[in-house]
Amino acid sequence: MVKKKVKSKAVKKTTRKKAVKNKKSPIVKKKVIKKPVKKIVKKKAKKTSKTKSKKLKFSPKVDDSIKNADHLIELALKEDLGKDLAKGDITSIATIPKTKRVKAQIRVKEHCVLCGVDLAQKIIEVYEKLAKIKAKDKVKFEILMRDGAFLQKNEVAMKFEGPAITILTCERTMLNIVSRLSGISTSTNRFVTKLIMHGVQLLDTRKTLGGYRELEKYAVRVGGGTNHRTGLYDMFLIKDNHVQIAGSIKKAMDAAIKKRGKKDTQIELEVESLKQVNELLKLKKLPNIVMLDNLSYEEMEISVDRIRKKSKLAKKNIKIEASGGVTIENITEVAKCGVDMISVGSALTLGAKPVDFTLDIID
Repeated sequence: MVKKKVKSKAVKKTTRKKAVKNKKSPIVKKKVIKKPVKKIVKKKAKKTSKTKSKKLKFSPKVDDSIKNADHLIELALKEDLGKDLAKGDITSIATIPKTKRVKAQIRVKEHCVLCGVDLAQKIIEVYEKLAKIKAKDKVKFEILMRDGAFLQKNEVAMKFEGPAITILTCERTMLNIVSRLSGISTSTNRFVTKLIMHGVQLLDTRKTLGGYRELEKYAVRVGGGTNHRTGLYDMFLIKDNHVQIAGSIKKAMDAAIKKRGKKDTQIELEVESLKQVNELLKLKKLPNIVMLDNLSYEEMEISVDRIRKKSKLAKKNIKIEASGGVTIENITEVAKCGVDMISVGSALTLGAKPVDFTLDIID
């Protein structure tokens, strides 16, 4: 009987050892599973920290047209102050103490698409440079709205604080520029809004005020439009007078292609009738863009259909532009004719109504 009891105790010991071994094995597995989970969490944390740092570095970029406007600003200031800047604004100098500092703001008096706030600041900076204003007497700026913002009536675009004489001296020059450019950007945006549903681009032209082209084309971009050629040097545009003097569309096109050589400068050809469209379609070498000038809606539709077919056969993506007599009232009908682009001249730039801004002294 004693022997049997001894055997049963031995059996119990061995079963306990096996149980201990079985308990250890799942603990090891858990440790292996946890390791990759920790690594994934670390990677995600690094990504979020990078994206945050990028957002903090963002700052508005001043357009090159504004950076290059110093000469134009100097001319505008000299119109007010004469050649001798030392004389300055004689009324302000006579009525306001030299040390008097004020707070002021530029406020809009009607709805608009804002354009020119950075230029307003630059006008004061150019004046301070010309008048040799000391650093301690310079104007401090606070731009509240950026170019492209939709402003409601009586919204404030910018505030500044500094010598009263400096602010009043530059007042009219600042308001003239902001009013002019905001007028163009607002006008442009009205045209662009009409074209959104049709997927047609709005182009400007060279119908700009002398010396203001770079700034006025910037205002078009702010309003949502697209710049056509800058001048006579960056694109071939064969118009009716070129064709008449050259003798035919073919002769004018051949001369432009020869002059272009291996360069990738674009060639645009203006046509004024279906007859000229048919003459164009006979050419072996086609232009990059065809401008349909002053054609009726029916003539435009026929021309677009014929040019698209020729473009497909020639395996060349010819763009089609409509131009001439386009207004805010008829631009939608022109877009329905199937063109890629519509150019607007006087109504967009020369004829744009300036937006009414005012400068308030607030303290």
